[in-house]
Amino acid sequence: MKEIMSSCMNITSGVPKGSLLGHILFLLYLNDLGNVLNKLKLIMFADDTNAFLSHNSLETLYDIMNSELEKL
Repeated sequence: MKEIMSSCMNITSGVPKGSLLGHILFLLYLNDLGNVLNKLKLIMFADDTNAFLSHNSLETLYDIMNSELEKL
């Protein structure tokens, strides 16, 4: 099997894993998700989030989903 390696990149944002503030910042982020999104139905459990959206038109569905994801 051929090994393939990705190139290294600097991390410019985020919270270091295991940091003292990590849990608090994560909760602050999650608690506001429902306030930012208008059309997506969110189901959240622990650190998992599922987003649901339905519409009869695939084109409209695509537009709404992109709009909602931009808000995130």
